[in-house]
Amino acid sequence: MSGESWRPPTVRVSGASVRAALAPAVLRALAPADLVRWLVSRRWFGAKGRPPADARIVEVIPLELGEDRAVVTRLIVTNGAGLEQSYQLPLVALAREPRDAQDAAAVVARVETTGERGVLLDALEDDAFRAWLGGAFAAGAGVEGDGARWTVEPVGDGERGLDAVRSEVGRAEQSNTSVRYGDRAMLKLFRRLEHGENPDVEIGAFLTTHTRFRHTPPLLGVIRYRDAAGASYVTGMLSRLVAGARDGWALALDAVRAALAADAAPNEFAAESARLGRVTRELHGALASRPDTPGFRCDPITGGDIDRWAGATRDTIDTALTLLGERAGALAAKHQPMARAIAGRRAGVIARLDAIVEDAHGALAAADPASVPRKSRHHGDYHLGQLLRSEVGEWFVVDFEGEPSRPLAERRALSSPMRDVAGMLRSFAYAAATGAAEAGGLGVDARTEIRSAHSERDVRAAFLRGYGAADDDPLIELFEMEKMFYELSYELNNRPEWVWIPLRGIARLF
Repeated sequence: MSGESWRPPTVRVSGASVRAALAPAVLRALAPADLVRWLVSRRWFGAKGRPPADARIVEVIPLELGEDRAVVTRLIVTNGAGLEQSYQLPLVALAREPRDAQDAAAVVARVETTGERGVLLDALEDDAFRAWLGGAFAAGAGVEGDGARWTVEPVGDGERGLDAVRSEVGRAEQSNTSVRYGDRAMLKLFRRLEHGENPDVEIGAFLTTHTRFRHTPPLLGVIRYRDAAGASYVTGMLSRLVAGARDGWALALDAVRAALAADAAPNEFAAESARLGRVTRELHGALASRPDTPGFRCDPITGGDIDRWAGATRDTIDTALTLLGERAGALAAKHQPMARAIAGRRAGVIARLDAIVEDAHGALAAADPASVPRKSRHHGDYHLGQLLRSEVGEWFVVDFEGEPSRPLAERRALSSPMRDVAGMLRSFAYAAATGAAEAGGLGVDARTEIRSAHSERDVRAAFLRGYGAADDDPLIELFEMEKMFYELSYELNNRPEWVWIPLRGIARLF
């Protein structure tokens, strides 16, 4: 369901002001079916393909914003299997009509009173709320309600003056909402609440305060939520904005387009890719530099680790190939032959996996005791979109939250840094494939496909060279294989028209 298709219900409340709609009793009475329909219309809601069975507001914390009043609510969302998840939703009640399509999509309900008509709105779409929240990072703020507490905590001396800076909401996030405060700061508000430390905040704080790594924006503040039962959640973070930045995906894709547009032209992103390789190595070195810090151990990789990662990869393969077999016939006709061929080659895929695992064990056994590879904290969702290049050409790594669909404990677990390397290599593959599709598409223009592959090869080689890793490192191969089949499941479930990209990568394994 898109935001444009959402039709909000009307809530009628007693009183003269629409602010009466923010009363806890009114909010708790919102129909679960209406809340479910609104949630699945939002970009940040993580279960659009599996609409929840129930959604209800369980806690309401009031915020006083001068003459305007807002609240922070906690929702319990229940899926068909009875699993509950918490989400945070700040709300404002305003006596006005929606201003545009984005505003209208953020309306949870229309409000009618004896004296006014207005809307119950996601507060992030309200200028006054964003200004109040920006100002709260100067000295901190704490508010309570329903036995719960919502706290804004500055880091260091606090970031002052954000309440006077023009703010705007980002539109690209999938699992959170971002707010940009001029050219000074970026706020990320996490929608889904997970008990425990948030890796994005945890790693950002570690890099800012415990290392000399300066290729990530400094952490400026944190928002926390403690529910009525005493469970605590990290619900937001404020970081320094990288002024004039472009993300790595846009830059890499521009370079692919340019390379494909000119005969035999090299991919100009290769030089940047080598720099990214060096930055990535510095990042991994920083994350492994303080093993005495809680949460940042650095341990030798064991044969058991390799077997565990191989088992997870095998599970990912089985899931993806089963899904591919079920849905191959529903794909676009031009993708069906390759889809059916790969779906029928499970034995060959597993044989390739077994060979990679054998090589990984052999490399570990042959390693000098002083140079045994180690597992440590890592980025966890490393791709070109998680990198920003400033207007002066400096690269910054952002978004350490990890893959949002994976459990929090898994995202905080130690692993080989090669998992990040593999993720970036797959991102290069997606950029090259996207450029090829724009220029004619796979299977339409064989020459374009070949040139796209050459472009990917150049950028890939430059990154590995900058990082100091070999293309035939068995751990890179293992994690790259797992990533391909994860991508296959993801595209089948969410973007079937893109499924040919992981299929192309898998086909190259044989």
